[in-house]
Amino acid sequence: MINKIKAFLIHLSISVVIFITVLLLCLFAWYPGFYFGASDTKLPIYTMILVDVGLGPLLTFVVYKQGKPGLLLDLSLIALFQMAALAGGIWVLYSERPLLSVYHQGYFYCLNTAFATGANVDISKFPRTNNIVPTVFLPEPATPEEKQRWEGILEKMPRDKLPPAHPAFVFGEKFKQIESADVAQMLYDEHDITQAIRSAPKYQERWNKFEAKHPNALNTFAFFPLICSAEEHLAATDRNTGQIVDAVEIPSINTIKKRFVLQQVIPSLVPADPLTPVAPTTTIPSKPVESNH
Repeated sequence: MINKIKAFLIHLSISVVIFITVLLLCLFAWYPGFYFGASDTKLPIYTMILVDVGLGPLLTFVVYKQGKPGLLLDLSLIALFQMAALAGGIWVLYSERPLLSVYHQGYFYCLNTAFATGANVDISKFPRTNNIVPTVFLPEPATPEEKQRWEGILEKMPRDKLPPAHPAFVFGEKFKQIESADVAQMLYDEHDITQAIRSAPKYQERWNKFEAKHPNALNTFAFFPLICSAEEHLAATDRNTGQIVDAVEIPSINTIKKRFVLQQVIPSLVPADPLTPVAPTTTIPSKPVESNH
């Protein structure tokens, strides 16, 4: 029995070290900051815990018996099974890591390797700085003809397959670095999140933790939905640069664009033609307006 426990502990120690190494890669390289929680990381992480940290050492404990015929083969098969599961988990985590956060029409979308390739994005134009996922801007069509061309391309895409039939996943050649004029357009589309915060006690609790980290966050940042997975977050962006600073796990279902609130107060603030938006910073209040939505 002592030999069984010893073999189990050795296998468990090796498995834990490997798992911690992969987890550190995820937290500090592949999914920095809030991207770990905002992305689809739970299933591969839980699978690795179950198979590599739990099941592998347990099987070693079951089959190990000093001097047993075929013991080396049994241990080799266990190691092979564990390595296959580990390799699969690492590949999923690596391939699903966010390469870009794309802003378009009031939302941020995360693009992984497959989505970036499908959108024909030249990733070399948007290098990571200080291991921060680059934030890029997708402008709206410049002319009615271009808008019609976009709509024609999107309508032909299958709705039941990836990538999604959405401009952020299709028109990667149009991506650009965020400039001051783009920030003005972003502020024009920023979201009032007060109702989303109050929609459930757990969201209020998450917001309280976020605000403890970022005092006066409602006035400091502009907020937009961040869609990296089914677990939607709200991205807090710098009002001067348009870059994402942090995110809080609150869905956007109860948010509303501030200009819709402003339209109820001063209708002339909202232009009739969406192709020629007016986004003077003076029309964006420093404090979110309460919404009845």
